Amino acid sequence: MNWRRQVISIGLMLLLAPPLISSTAPGGKPVWGEGRDQALKLQPAAIDTIVIEGAYVTKPGIILREMTIQPGSRVTEEDLHENADRIQNLGLFSRVQLTIRRQDERNALVVSVTEQWYIFPLPFWQKEGGDFSKISYGFEYLQKNFRGRNERISIRLWTGFEKGYQLAYSNPWIAGKGIWGSSLALFRTTRDVRNEKYRALGTEIKTTGGHVAIQRRFGLDTRLTASIAFTRYSSLYSQLMVSRTTKDDWVSVGLALLLDERDLYEYPSEGWYRMINLGSQMLVNGPGQLSDGTAVTASYEARRYFPIFLDFILCGKTLVGISAGRVPLYRRYFLGSNEETQIRGWRGQIQEGEGVFLGSMELRRRIFDIRYLTWSGAPVAKRYFRNLKYGLSGGLFLDLGQTWIRPSEASSRRFQAGWGVGLHLHLPYLDVLRLEAGWSPDASFKDAAISIRSRVAF
Repeated sequence: MNWRRQVISIGLMLLLAPPLISSTAPGGKPVWGEGRDQALKLQPAAIDTIVIEGAYVTKPGIILREMTIQPGSRVTEEDLHENADRIQNLGLFSRVQLTIRRQDERNALVVSVTEQWYIFPLPFWQKEGGDFSKISYGFEYLQKNFRGRNERISIRLWTGFEKGYQLAYSNPWIAGKGIWGSSLALFRTTRDVRNEKYRALGTEIKTTGGHVAIQRRFGLDTRLTASIAFTRYSSLYSQLMVSRTTKDDWVSVGLALLLDERDLYEYPSEGWYRMINLGSQMLVNGPGQLSDGTAVTASYEARRYFPIFLDFILCGKTLVGISAGRVPLYRRYFLGSNEETQIRGWRGQIQEGEGVFLGSMELRRRIFDIRYLTWSGAPVAKRYFRNLKYGLSGGLFLDLGQTWIRPSEASSRRFQAGWGVGLHLHLPYLDVLRLEAGWSPDASFKDAAISIRSRVAF
């Protein structure tokens, strides 16, 4: 048996084996009360009031606006499960539990949350295209729950293969009972030119800019975002610029429609994620003819998750992006240059184009169900060391992708492809840490591309 078969065999053994540890109260699962409350399991229960416990920093309205259950609702165990997931999707809590408590002849829905520590001064690092010679590293300050309203402030500074900084702020609730939100960001990066034709020049390209966005929420799952941005690209080589000077100044407007029906964002097991992005960019320091400095972009991304058998979850993702008009070299799609366009296991050159296709499939399964640990002896801030989760899942994956300059090339260009196996560690604050080994279709075992990444792949 060769090495490749051994890896597949071990992966299948882990995935097919029954969970080695079962959880008495898995993360996000509803917990029904004891004693008299047990009778409520047999029939839907009418909710008279909602009580929130454990939200020392988070405003109650931030939690309540995510819920489909309101006073007067008749709820089932499935309703409790769904609403626990919705609250968990805020990304503010280590654990969410919903119980029905009978008090004063009334049914109280108790929402018990364990808040996470929300200020993170952390180091970080990233590598481009799986290449350890292209590592960037730096420092990030993240405040996740500013003012208790789920506002986020982020400051990032990094150096190495790519250098830069980013300042960002988002507020999901600026008006209208949580239906209007906003975000803004300022950034600057310096890095080598990605374009294959000019890569040998060894020159750098600097990107400086910012954007402002306004979001309108429709119901609980649909969001429409409008944005405007200014971006300046500069280089010593004018042939890289559309304006034929040492800088290009672009003004962009965009519209994005998101329908997100995933059950649990941190590790989905069912539901849909669909996004449409439309954008238009205009060069404001370019040629006199407006058409010579205008480009448009459009993309569609769809993800699907559904349980199949023996607790397996089948996951699929498709992304298609196209550009038209005067598309500069630095605004092309670069397949394999970042996490969103990564082909896991692929070791070839980064492809570029004005159009892109990405497809992924992954078969996931829990190996150890999620459990929770409380460090009662924590010297300070003990409430942030409660309900620290841990668990283990595994997955087999297949990725493929392609870019093209002209649509007619799409049928003739070779696909990039990769496959592999991974372990997914469920950890506090990181959600998921992925340890993955991937191979190109014609690679030997020793050519495995090893990666360690945070958060679920999609």
